[in-house]
Amino acid sequence: MWGFNFRMTELQAAYAGAQLRKLDFILSEQRRNYAAIKEMVGDAMMAHQRSTDAGQACDSFIVTTGRQEEAESLVVRLKEQGVGTKNIPDALIWHFAENWKHVFPNGSWPRSRDLLLRSVAIPVPVKMAEDYPRRIAAAMKAAR
Repeated sequence: MWGFNFRMTELQAAYAGAQLRKLDFILSEQRRNYAAIKEMVGDAMMAHQRSTDAGQACDSFIVTTGRQEEAESLVVRLKEQGVGTKNIPDALIWHFAENWKHVFPNGSWPRSRDLLLRSVAIPVPVKMAEDYPRRIAAAMKAAR
């Protein structure tokens, strides 16, 4: 890409190499933990969970609710259970291209904005606490 310098230092390369050697383990653990969350949530599901196949990293459990207020309530209930969220809804402003006026001065994506405002991304950790899926399910039940 023009204008970008993607070179790395030797230290960065060594770190990247160490991380890449762990990649298969990380992906398998996240897929296993994702399945555990999905199984526990079951009947507590507020809306539908975005489909994920075995080929994906499964680093996020994304729930899309019917209304923005339901998503906001879920975020509050997750925090009460000690569960954080990822880029949805936290980073909607800087990660959503509609807000990049320097790139898209006339950009407007109302359907995308609506979907993002009704969605919550829950992190799927590699090392997951045993009660993490239960806490997510409790938050979903409380947020209904």
